[in-house]
Amino acid sequence: MDCRRELSCCIAYRRNGCRGTRTRAGHWPLPTRHYLGAALLEAGLVDDARQAFLQDLTTYPGNGWSLFGLTEAERRLGHADAAHGAARRQADAWQWADAPLTAMRY
Repeated sequence: MDCRRELSCCIAYRRNGCRGTRTRAGHWPLPTRHYLGAALLEAGLVDDARQAFLQDLTTYPGNGWSLFGLTEAERRLGHADAAHGAARRQADAWQWADAPLTAMRY
């Protein structure tokens, strides 16, 4: 799938309240909103990305990928204190990992 099509699917998914449009989310073994947030952030839709990460964190508060993405979104928005707080939470969530987290998605 090309990036433009992927992004348009992500935006449609986001506008639909992150409810399944093409697949059943219940059958997906991983949280998907951090993938959405990463795609939105890469497209420069920083506010939308921030919302996707925050929405994911209400369901999965320790999702290191969403915390990593939220840190970047807050930084790009100029919210230094919020970025620092998200980075601290991400470090706590990832403290026992055997590899450092370097991206917003696997």
